[in-house]
Amino acid sequence: MITDRRIKDLPEEERPRERLARSGAENLKPSELIAILLRTGLKGKSAIKIGEELLGRFRTLASLAGASVDELRQFKGVGHDKAVTLKAAFALAADGP
Repeated sequence: MITDRRIKDLPEEERPRERLARSGAENLKPSELIAILLRTGLKGKSAIKIGEELLGRFRTLASLAGASVDELRQFKGVGHDKAVTLKAAFALAADGP
């Protein structure tokens, strides 16, 4: 899959939301799951690509989960709302705050 393409330009069977609904979250890459949370990317950079960049920087999901809102906001395409969404998702995954 080419991750710089907008998700809505991908064939429906390749889109992360549709794949999750059809096949389950375990069949998606972490960057695709992050893309679902981010919802949108930037011009020339898909949400999947931003997810890949976040994982590239933090190396592990545990490290990404431990990042502060300010650290997440340093990534182009991750503003306050998206950073807070990621923090909330990781808090829920860790059995709540």
